[in-house]
Amino acid sequence: LRLMPVTGEESISQNRPFRHEDEKAEPGYYRVLFRDNGTLVEATATTHAGLFRIHFPSGVLPALFIGNAGEISPASSTELAGRMIRNFKRYNQVISDTQRIIIFRFNRNIAETKKLEDGYFIRFTPEAEGSTVLTVELSASPASFESARDNIESELSTYSFDQVRARTQSEWTRQLSVVSIHDPSEKNKTTF
Repeated sequence: LRLMPVTGEESISQNRPFRHEDEKAEPGYYRVLFRDNGTLVEATATTHAGLFRIHFPSGVLPALFIGNAGEISPASSTELAGRMIRNFKRYNQVISDTQRIIIFRFNRNIAETKKLEDGYFIRFTPEAEGSTVLTVELSASPASFESARDNIESELSTYSFDQVRARTQSEWTRQLSVVSIHDPSEKNKTTF
């Protein structure tokens, strides 16, 4: 699945410029700033769902490219639904197909959805003044649309981005606390 903020349909590229010093990655959280137009993307996740918060500066049209998501279509003014089918091959023969139902839920109404050769261009109406913050909740399920929606409802919908991030980081800390490294050398601990 590929989700990328874009400035327009013609700007869709796999090589959007960024600097590694503009990235921050830690357990349960990722952030990157795209200096070409000042868009800031943050991501966190739960066990069964993902959450993005995208800050589009004033004057930047809020739009996304969604690729590798199979066929998607509007389910409501703030939701897209899709069905991804993945083929697993061995020696160039399909040995199994796996289906994933995927739901994308946005905090803003979708203004335009356009199918492109390798995905979809999704545009949102910007705020009248100031920056536009777009949140994207998503979940995939092998079972059903209802199951994907239930994941979003139970793990994301009643929490803010910062609350989800804090809960996720707390769970990472709990899981990683079983490993303890005692070494005065920071270099050795980093290498570990």
